[in-house]
Amino acid sequence: MNMTEYIVSKSGLKFDQVNMFSDSTIALAWIHSRKRLPSLVTTLTQKIQMGREHISCYQPLHIYHVPTEDNVADYATRGLSQEEAGGHIWFKGPTWLNYDQPSWPVRPVEDFTQKEKEECFSAFTAIQEAGKDSATRPRIWPTERISSYDKLKRITAYSLRFIRNISKAKIAALEGHSDHLDSTPNAQEMLLAELYLLREEQQQTDLQSLMKSCENVKIDRNGLARKFGRLQNSDLSYDTVNPIYLPRKGLINQRIAEYLHRSLCHCGSNQLVQALRRRFWIPADKVLCKKILRNCSICQRHNAVPFKYPHMGPLPAERVTQSPPFAFTGVHLMGPLNIKNVMNEDEKRYVALFTCLVTRMVHLEVTTDLSARSFLLVFKRFVSRRGVPVKIISDNGTNFRLSETILRQSDPPRSSEFSLFMAKHGIQWSFIPPASPWMGGAWERMVGTVKRAPSKTMGRRKVSEEILATVLCEVESAVNSRPLTAVGGQEDSNEILRPVDFVYKNIRHGIEIIPIEDQYQDDPTYRPTPGIASQMDAKTAITEAERLTA
Repeated sequence: MNMTEYIVSKSGLKFDQVNMFSDSTIALAWIHSRKRLPSLVTTLTQKIQMGREHISCYQPLHIYHVPTEDNVADYATRGLSQEEAGGHIWFKGPTWLNYDQPSWPVRPVEDFTQKEKEECFSAFTAIQEAGKDSATRPRIWPTERISSYDKLKRITAYSLRFIRNISKAKIAALEGHSDHLDSTPNAQEMLLAELYLLREEQQQTDLQSLMKSCENVKIDRNGLARKFGRLQNSDLSYDTVNPIYLPRKGLINQRIAEYLHRSLCHCGSNQLVQALRRRFWIPADKVLCKKILRNCSICQRHNAVPFKYPHMGPLPAERVTQSPPFAFTGVHLMGPLNIKNVMNEDEKRYVALFTCLVTRMVHLEVTTDLSARSFLLVFKRFVSRRGVPVKIISDNGTNFRLSETILRQSDPPRSSEFSLFMAKHGIQWSFIPPASPWMGGAWERMVGTVKRAPSKTMGRRKVSEEILATVLCEVESAVNSRPLTAVGGQEDSNEILRPVDFVYKNIRHGIEIIPIEDQYQDDPTYRPTPGIASQMDAKTAITEAERLTA
């Protein structure tokens, strides 16, 4: 069409009419179709229509359907041998072109009936479906009906166990006995269930075409398609170096991202992308993570802001000076958090947050009240675990003011130990100006990050002090594992800088505890021994803490 338009407009010749021929009934039906077509087809048909209108401004234009054997353009694409070229139709054209136009054995596209156009579309749809069926396999498991990835793995593990034990159950019934089956899938069964789900998801795409277009995508020994990277000699894990491929629009992608989002205390998009890339390679994973955050009702309820934040000023010297972790520390007290004591009575607890102004690490400690004495004990625990800071910055809280006075002044009857400690190590304590909380943005930002995780996971539930301490340790671990640098594209390095890397490089946080129900829990006469009772209490406490942080 472009070449015809160029000849008609630039040659300066006068034509009585312009005739165009094509042997593709599908393409001709597309030109005169009013149905919704794919994006690429719509773009091409629009260009053809524009060229047709431009040519019609000079002389009439007719488009005909021609049989394949009379289509001269086919031989230009297929090629001709020297023997076939002599006297071929390519040089002379169809014989019927020498006849009058009414006697041509072709007809214009305008004469196509509606039935013929629908048959063309039906043939095109059948070709598309045939190509799709040959490249993919039907989905066996209804993944779209199960909203939780952990539940999906558990149900799949039960199903695989049932299939595996069918023959065993029949043999055991004939022999008059049956083996005891655990009520909860073990770790190996959960791993096999996840392997089955990932393989089924990969079978929904054309892996052969993918491996042809992307040479570093190969099938491993478990039948999973992985993207083999160039970091084979690094000390990273096998899944990080060779992530598992998942299709861009796979149903299981959202389940995995939602599971990681909840496990990381409703983290942000960058941290979620980093967690996904530790095991999986999903095209456009940033789009998926942003979609998860938009659809998370808890995150939307906490992240929605009624106005824009003010412009941020330059960072102070303590924020941009190279130093060891917690050398320059900001401190803040937040709370209260309601708990249940051993007498099942309500009590309040507060959280002391220490944040490194350089590495952005956090350290959390539980304190009973807001008194200066309690804070000094918290400060002593912090120094014992994180080292002596060079400078401490805080707001103008009365407990901080009194603590600073106690630590600064020499008063042997009350605080000789702290006075000697401060004098020996030269710790400086400074305060931000009164009534200016924005100058403490370094710890106020971390307060919001830390406070958001327990608020989302526990809500208004009241837990024991031990569980609260466990939850705060999990929150501290999650916050210190967030990425400090922007997560780049797919080809970038998978190793992201985190605050915890300044202290423990490549540390692994968190363990997945699969609760196993006691086999005698339904027996009213059963009384466990003191040792077993302690184990059951410990298992219940760990499981409760894991559930609150999941």
